[in-house]
Amino acid sequence: MLNIQGAIQGAIQGAIQGAIQGAIASQYRLRFTTPKDLQAESTMIQKTIRFVTTFLLLITPIAVVTGIIYAQQTKQAKTVLEIQASNSLKGQTDQITREFQLIVSDLIFLTKLNELPLYIQLENLEYRDELAREYLSFSAAKKMYDQIRFLDETGMEIVRVNFDGDRASIVPIEKLQNKGNRYYFKDTFQIAPGKIFVSPFDLNVEGNQIEQPLKPMIRFGVPVFDDRNQKRGIVLLNYLGNQLLNQLKNNAAYAPGKVMLLNARGFWLTGVEDARLWGFMYGDRNHQTFGQYFPEEWQKMSQKKSGQFYSKNGLFTFVTIYPLGAKQKSSTGAQDPFAPSQAEIAASEYYWQVVSYISPADLNAQLNPIRQETAIIFFCLGAIGLVIALWLTNIQNKRDEAEKQIEQHNKFLNNIINSLADPFYVINVKDYQIITANTAAKKLGKLDRSTCHALTHHSNNPCANGQHSCPLQIVQQTKQPAVLEHTHFRANGEPMMVEVHGYPILDEAGNVVQMIEYSLDITARKQAEEELRKLSQAVEQSANGIIITNLHGKIEYVNRQFAQMTGYTLEEVKDKTPRILNSGKQSKAYYQELWQTIKSGREWRGEFHNRRKDGSLYWAQATLSPIFDVAGNMTHFIGIQENITARKEAESALLESEAKLRRQTQELAKALEELRYAQSQLIQTEKMSSLGQLVAGIAHEINNPVTFIYGNLDHIQTYVEDLIQLIQLYQTYLPESAAEITERIEDIDLEFMIEDIPNLIGSMKQGAHRIKAIVSSLRTFSHMDQVGIKSVDIHQGIDSTLILLQPRLNATANRPEIQIEKHYGDLPLVKCYAAQMNQVFMNIINNAIDAIDQRDSRQRSALPNRTRSWADFAQNPSRIEIITEIITELITEMGGNRQSVKIRIIDNGSGIPASVRDRVFDPFFTTKDVGKGTGLGLSISYKIITEQHKGKIECFSTVGQGTEFAITLPISGIE
Repeated sequence: MLNIQGAIQGAIQGAIQGAIQGAIASQYRLRFTTPKDLQAESTMIQKTIRFVTTFLLLITPIAVVTGIIYAQQTKQAKTVLEIQASNSLKGQTDQITREFQLIVSDLIFLTKLNELPLYIQLENLEYRDELAREYLSFSAAKKMYDQIRFLDETGMEIVRVNFDGDRASIVPIEKLQNKGNRYYFKDTFQIAPGKIFVSPFDLNVEGNQIEQPLKPMIRFGVPVFDDRNQKRGIVLLNYLGNQLLNQLKNNAAYAPGKVMLLNARGFWLTGVEDARLWGFMYGDRNHQTFGQYFPEEWQKMSQKKSGQFYSKNGLFTFVTIYPLGAKQKSSTGAQDPFAPSQAEIAASEYYWQVVSYISPADLNAQLNPIRQETAIIFFCLGAIGLVIALWLTNIQNKRDEAEKQIEQHNKFLNNIINSLADPFYVINVKDYQIITANTAAKKLGKLDRSTCHALTHHSNNPCANGQHSCPLQIVQQTKQPAVLEHTHFRANGEPMMVEVHGYPILDEAGNVVQMIEYSLDITARKQAEEELRKLSQAVEQSANGIIITNLHGKIEYVNRQFAQMTGYTLEEVKDKTPRILNSGKQSKAYYQELWQTIKSGREWRGEFHNRRKDGSLYWAQATLSPIFDVAGNMTHFIGIQENITARKEAESALLESEAKLRRQTQELAKALEELRYAQSQLIQTEKMSSLGQLVAGIAHEINNPVTFIYGNLDHIQTYVEDLIQLIQLYQTYLPESAAEITERIEDIDLEFMIEDIPNLIGSMKQGAHRIKAIVSSLRTFSHMDQVGIKSVDIHQGIDSTLILLQPRLNATANRPEIQIEKHYGDLPLVKCYAAQMNQVFMNIINNAIDAIDQRDSRQRSALPNRTRSWADFAQNPSRIEIITEIITELITEMGGNRQSVKIRIIDNGSGIPASVRDRVFDPFFTTKDVGKGTGLGLSISYKIITEQHKGKIECFSTVGQGTEFAITLPISGIE
């Protein structure tokens, strides 16, 4: 524009200056010329003034027209560049968003594989191998993840699949590593259920060195939980960042200028030469940032989320993208492999900037053809104006030389107009015949006796008003220059859009006799305008409702979908606020937060529960954004709404269905657990019943011969004593016996026999008494002679159990005897199922002995691995303490107190960890080796105490100190 104005000013100044110089020269010549010469010079001055005046009258509209043309074309060219840059950034941001959504979808899919919970629950290598094969197939199919891993709660890799080049492979178990100290493990493991961790976008580091060739990486991780909602590890995806960077480069290949991707600190990730990339990863490149090269532009970009502006360095278009979802977060990461993250980064703080940069050189390259074309037009039209001015002046002043001057001028004009790049011709008003035309017009077709409509429209008739307005008719009617658009055709029939400039040529009477027509090719401009029209039509026909308001919230535009969605037409809502849609279902604070967000220049996303014109409610998912002008000033707000009522209803139905299914699943699981428990209890009851019958039978069968033996021992003792007295009488009265008898007495050692026989009989009595006591304990333990609820002596049941377990309590080669310390209180008889209570005592005391044996007897033969020494046994002997007492319990549901018996069985074994203690009463839960426990003993004991006796059983334990089981039974028993 400045170049054109300068040219115009130069031409005008040159003309005026020439006239002044001519006048001055004439004044000087007055001193030396005759009156005739003075008259001639005066005439020449008048001609010159007339010529300058005419020329200025012609050149002024030419300058204005060319200036307008240049301004319009420049503005259109810049608008096209701005639209192209904005569209390019939209494609980049859409690509990043889609890529992140795809990766998160893949991560969730990997956590839902059936093999993962099976391995977590059972830790079976078979399930681990199946999981690894699933990861292998997934990696080979995707070809976008450097590593797919599952790490346990310590950071140890359980499964890792690598992708190298175009081949996926499973890493052998012996090569798996512990990544517990890596920041991405710690940051992923500590997040809550349902959250996803996304690492910063950086280069992969191996052994404190950046891996070569460079391997950009983003790690996506999610914690994994078992069926008890305990964290058991993480699933981790190492996404190959080159996938994303290459896609962005391909998308930017046809964009104007350069498209760059920056991280939040302004470091280049792509879009510049390699020496500037990844500056934050290299100590010698930490100054290679966008802000270092463009400080003013970076400051302006830091204040907004998106925008477009010009500066001395060119055209900058930028968009801030937040690729993380609402349930995702990141951290600062760590350049050192084993350093921790400095801080967490929420989804709203994790962002990149996509920047389109068109340098001044590129802008000039785009605008130079327009300048050159406009300059040519101006100078051509200026030359035409000059010719016309000369021509008109000569007509007025030298009519006698008109033909000669016209011929000269026509020749000169033809030379000028032939130099024009666009068609230029003069048309006769009466018959539309082309009088003269330039070379560019001749390229449109045959000119000999041609009409303007035949040349440009390939038509035998002049333009009809219905199709095209004829510029010749307009100029003839108005006698003023006219500018309008037409479709002309080239010689080959190809259409082109032109801007026709018509200038009237008047005769002396002021009638239009001819018209000068100059046709500018505006095909490119019209194409750009058509693109804008398509964009406008796309907005109008969008499937989403679109609303535009001014800064005060007054509605200026809505599209058809908005009208269909709400029931309001544009005429009904124009100059009103969106509050007419307010249903009252959402709080004022919700809308206040919305307005604060968009008024601050940021984008707002959310959902509306609105009311239609007919009063019905609907759900809409909306995105509200401010609109800025070229100067960066906020001018309007735009809202895009999607009707999600059907989705909301489907989600509600789905949630209700899921809740119902969850309840049914829980009921089924509970029924299955009760069935399994009932089956195990039935089996256990049958076993105990059979065992009780067997014990009772054995006790009965042993009791009879033992009673016979025990009863006859007194008689044998009497008989033996009588025989010994008789022998002693024989020795007294017959000291001298036969030699054979004497020999026999010495052989049998009669004296020792007489001393030892009473001892033998005493031992036999003691053994028979022991057998009798054991038989009594067996009968007491089995209680086969007592059916149902009976009043029993709790101490008798405990003692009978201890007698039966005595062999396990005795000393072994690896440990001394386990001591039993009984502190019995004065207990009354308790109503209970005696056999079942004895079963409870047996299970708990047996487990106490197992706990002590596990600690005391483990690897006693290997001295370096012994857990306790004999001196330790002497100082701190293994023992089981049994305490009984009467207590008073507060029963809130009964509104009073009750007397209960409390039995405490305490061992000083190895103790139970807290994670195990919470599950000791679960059915089938056991920590013993296969074949050494079913996991039913304590579960059945719990059911016997709590359900059948309405009592309470508790477990208290400290690792390394021992375990206590406390049983509380109501003395009155149960009915």
